[in-house]
Amino acid sequence: MTMYKRLAKEFRQLLLPSCVAAGAACMMPLFAWFAKPSGGDLPAFFSGLNTFAFFGGIAIAAGMAFGAEFQQRTLGLLISQPVRRSRIWNEKMLALLSAVTAISLVLWVSRGLAALILTHSVTPSAGKEILLISQPDALLGAACVLGTVCSVGFWTLFARSTIGGIVFSVASQFFVALGTAFALDKIYGPDFSFETTSAIIVVGSIYSVLFLWLGRRRFAHLELRDVASGEGGFRSERLPGKRWWSDWLRCRPSGMTLNLIRKELLLQKPVFLIAAILTLGWLVTMMLFLLQPARKEGFEITLTLLTVLYVAVIPLLAGCISLGEEKALGLTAWHHTLPISARRQWLLKLAVSITVAVALGFGLPWLLSWMSAMKIKAGLFYLMQDKYQNWPLHLTLCGLPFLMSFWAVTLLANTLRAALASVISVVALCLCSALAVWCALLIGPMETALLLLPTTYFQLPLDFWSTFRVESQGIPFVIEVIIITTLAQGLIQFRRANTSRRIILKYSATLGAVVFLMTFWVADFANSASAVWTSSLQLELGSALSALPFKDRERVQDYTKVTWQELEQTGKLSGPTKAWLKNTSISFLPVHSGHSDSIRQTYSVNMEFPNGMKSQVHCHGPSIRQKVTTPQNNKPHQPTTGEKP
Repeated sequence: MTMYKRLAKEFRQLLLPSCVAAGAACMMPLFAWFAKPSGGDLPAFFSGLNTFAFFGGIAIAAGMAFGAEFQQRTLGLLISQPVRRSRIWNEKMLALLSAVTAISLVLWVSRGLAALILTHSVTPSAGKEILLISQPDALLGAACVLGTVCSVGFWTLFARSTIGGIVFSVASQFFVALGTAFALDKIYGPDFSFETTSAIIVVGSIYSVLFLWLGRRRFAHLELRDVASGEGGFRSERLPGKRWWSDWLRCRPSGMTLNLIRKELLLQKPVFLIAAILTLGWLVTMMLFLLQPARKEGFEITLTLLTVLYVAVIPLLAGCISLGEEKALGLTAWHHTLPISARRQWLLKLAVSITVAVALGFGLPWLLSWMSAMKIKAGLFYLMQDKYQNWPLHLTLCGLPFLMSFWAVTLLANTLRAALASVISVVALCLCSALAVWCALLIGPMETALLLLPTTYFQLPLDFWSTFRVESQGIPFVIEVIIITTLAQGLIQFRRANTSRRIILKYSATLGAVVFLMTFWVADFANSASAVWTSSLQLELGSALSALPFKDRERVQDYTKVTWQELEQTGKLSGPTKAWLKNTSISFLPVHSGHSDSIRQTYSVNMEFPNGMKSQVHCHGPSIRQKVTTPQNNKPHQPTTGEKP
């Protein structure tokens, strides 16, 4: 019975990241398929985010197998139990392998269901496209997952933190792949393909077995000489000595604001660790490129992929690690007793987190890419210059995970839960926005009448509301609303030491409702602005122009001026249209007369309103169907009284 309780404990701490990875596995095939035919940036971005959530969830689950013991400071209690360490290791690995196997089965089933649905609802080729995946790509993904599961235990015990274990595990696989590619090139020459199935199997198997044995051996000989201080602290035997950088980061008797900044920078230690690994990986890759210039394309892909992963991780981690580690160490309530207001502490956390995220998440990869731009076209500098013209939108979307992680950490207990919750919240907010746009198209436009009132009263052009470009400005506007809402909720919750589930549900529902309503309003406003073009103002103007006593209107080659009083005398204008056209200079030109069976005169109208605004519209007259008369008793048709011949 005791063994089952220990297994239940292991499965409980793996439940959240496993659910995130399983949820991403369910949506991964559909996101990947919809990103290909559309060719847009947003579907590709969310497809990449979904892939990142899948592999990130597996990596976090692997790291939490041992990292949760360091984070909760329960490792000493675990290894002091009257149970062999080999048995504890086997139970942890059994729970981890079971979770990864279940996630893999979910991915396999979701791919099959997606292919079945697309085959019957869209086209058979769409379903086949979901199932088609190259063997090297499948083996490469499986090798990465297996290598992470087998090696993250050793690296977590080495770094004594979950984040450090994940970072070292991913970095070690990256360097092993580079070394293997370099060795194969030296042995077989530049014509050898690095995506060979046998190379992936052999290298992946050796790496997994080696680090699995090293991790088991390190756990068997583990000795605890100090108390774990969380993800962002130093261990006692490795406290920094009298050096310029460590001396500056030490707290001093005076300068409370600088002391808080120093404390925040110390808590950001894993972010600086990831930045150092990126720099090292970039330099090693550039060195190998100089030794193997024939492999330029492969190194460009490697550096670009490294940049994308780094830019995705750094904002997410920089936003939540500071407060998350304080909560894990139980220091949040104690910090509220300091002679510094909670608002000031919150603002300092936000400022330091933004500075670290921008400097390390954007500045460092851009600088590395800029320094390498003369030799190789890869990295953030190249992406911003050549490939993606919508890079401001991508940077905005990359800032959204940072914002959601900074918001989630005020509601949850530690860093990893906040990181997972931020990824879930980003996907949930995107779904809320998509649902709002669909509802606006289904119900709307609902604001056309409201837009017509100022249009007629202030005599505005019909395209006045479309000049705001709500379609392109909608995403930044919604993100601004998210920023204001999340920061307000985060500041309120930062003052509280504990958070109940009711508060979490309340804040999440409020944020989702705000995003839904704002997106619905933006989409409906855009639809209503487009509907003003086909409103009654344009229809009545076309009817009034058609009712003018004007002959041979089809032969006119120049614009003809007409006063608004003449249009008013036609009796085709309503009160709002008369107010809209009052004292307006109008000139029109007939364009065409319609089809053979009906007459629908079209006019190009130039308008200059009394307020100085100018507009050019194309309006249509009423559609009149031609009547074909047949002679009766071989007598010609005689016009009746009042009928023009």
